[in-house]
Amino acid sequence: MSLDSFSGSIRLIPEGTEVYKLNPTEFIKQLRSNISSILPVDPERLESNGPYQIDTSVSPEQLIIPLQIKSTNDRYQRNAINLQKDLHIMIQNKGFTQLSMYQYTSLLDQTYGYQENVDIKHILQENKGLIIAMIIVSLILVLIFLLAKKRNNRGNNIIIFRIVLSIVAFILDGLFVYKHGADVKPLFIPSLTIFVLSTCFNLLSASMILIFETFQNDEFINWFKSHATISSIFTLLAATNIEILNILSSRFAGMNLFTAKFSKKAQTLIFWLGIITFIMKDVPQFIIQIIYKSEITITYNIIPLLTLITSSLTITFNIIGKLYNSIIQWQEHRLVIANDFNKDNKQG
Repeated sequence: MSLDSFSGSIRLIPEGTEVYKLNPTEFIKQLRSNISSILPVDPERLESNGPYQIDTSVSPEQLIIPLQIKSTNDRYQRNAINLQKDLHIMIQNKGFTQLSMYQYTSLLDQTYGYQENVDIKHILQENKGLIIAMIIVSLILVLIFLLAKKRNNRGNNIIIFRIVLSIVAFILDGLFVYKHGADVKPLFIPSLTIFVLSTCFNLLSASMILIFETFQNDEFINWFKSHATISSIFTLLAATNIEILNILSSRFAGMNLFTAKFSKKAQTLIFWLGIITFIMKDVPQFIIQIIYKSEITITYNIIPLLTLITSSLTITFNIIGKLYNSIIQWQEHRLVIANDFNKDNKQG
């Protein structure tokens, strides 16, 4: 937004939304005419080219219309910022202004006013503190990873990124459902269902795997006796992503805490349950975020943006991670076959 232009939005009351649907082009034309007469402002400085947004957070649904006040080189005309302030106050006090006397401006929602539109750049600027904090945390994570790798180069140290991403994505998914789930009503039930079911599924799966290991795997039992607390903590964290359990056997930073010996069966279960979670949770949530972004074109904000980013990263890391693990398992399988073949040849 330049210093002498303003891109904002206004919302119609339910009756106005119905009138708009009858003839959108004529409605916008007359609305611009009404506003230009009341402010007053040159009608050529008012523009409303969409996209429009249905606000489903209210009932009945109401239409949000973008309205831009263009800049002017005429020093005798008021600048866009002052016009925006006046229009916002007039809409909020519609019953006491000329807006209520005109057919189309009387259909504006006074509880909404004339709000500034936000794009991604604006969202980032408005949340600079949060963005800076996230960058600092990311740098700290990189430092932790490098230190862990220095202590134990053979450990699965990169898992620290996966754990933090899973936890952050889980928190953002919950915030999205709580704060914005109803913004697009058809998305609310799927969002809530996916969030709840995937959390329960992961937590139950993680608990069952650890219970199975404590009954069937002597090496794991010996480790578990000394690390029951850390095991419980990461079992709970696995509610965000079943593959978080892998940190227990990751040898992260060479720490004894992370030297659990999972059985081959448990490792296979974690791998395939991770794929199920990917299909059941990660992909649908990513699709929901894409749909939400396409529907919420005016009032998009930081939580949906970060949720979309973390969802995209989760999808990317999952695909790369699964391909990497598949290649490793395939190579190990080939090595086993080759060793068996060599043994048979020697015996022959």
